[in-house]
Amino acid sequence: MGIIQQQTIKGTFYSYLGVAIGFVTVYYFQTHAISEEKVGLLTLLNNFSLLFA
Repeated sequence: MGIIQQQTIKGTFYSYLGVAIGFVTVYYFQTHAISEEKVGLLTLLNNFSLLFA
């Protein structure tokens, strides 16, 4: 297998891993583990970071 193919497979794997981690974070932690106020604070911080990026 060529170097480019190996790097593509690794990149695809890490992309899917990032999506899975994001899914667990949003649908488990934000709904079960933390309160609504903290979810709102995290959303606010995320929106500000996207605004100023």
